[in-house]
Amino acid sequence: MTDDDTLRTGKQANEDTWMAQIEAGLMDGMSFTHAETEQDMEDLVQQAKESSIMMLRIPRATAERGNEAGFEQALCLAHLVGAGVRNKVALAFDGWADDLRELWEIPVVVDFCRGMLGPAGSDQYKAVIIALIDEADLAIEGDRIVDPSAFQLAGSLWLVGTSYPEGIHRRDVSSSTGQYRDLAKALTLRLAMWDRD
Repeated sequence: MTDDDTLRTGKQANEDTWMAQIEAGLMDGMSFTHAETEQDMEDLVQQAKESSIMMLRIPRATAERGNEAGFEQALCLAHLVGAGVRNKVALAFDGWADDLRELWEIPVVVDFCRGMLGPAGSDQYKAVIIALIDEADLAIEGDRIVDPSAFQLAGSLWLVGTSYPEGIHRRDVSSSTGQYRDLAKALTLRLAMWDRD
């Protein structure tokens, strides 16, 4: 086994395969990147405009910096919104394959996500929500679910639920993913936080 999380089995192998396909351009309309420099930001804007969904990679070392790093990523998303990008970004957290916990169970990831969201009702919060995909919009048409796989993406509902996981996330051995996310509660919380001043 290597340290770069490329050789895995089970759930992580499926995630790695999916992400590798996006990165290699094998999934139409999707791109995969991360931003660290100003030039990365310009590349990010261009990729986001050309993609239907853009996966923003969050390396483990970044997430482990917690709240401050989350705020830095929020600035990145605000830049995208300022450039006209809306509801196109999903998050991809790298480097956690050896950790048996789900991301919402890892305190530093929760802290990172809270730093990314910022205060409820703030300009930061609204920019992040606007930039991220809305899993429900992708998956629901009228009153029926047309694409349940969309709920596996880490968009705005995932970010809100991971920032405040109590009552939204839980382990569920009967589920194919081994976890359960209460999307209705995540949506209610997202809306309540949007309206809060």
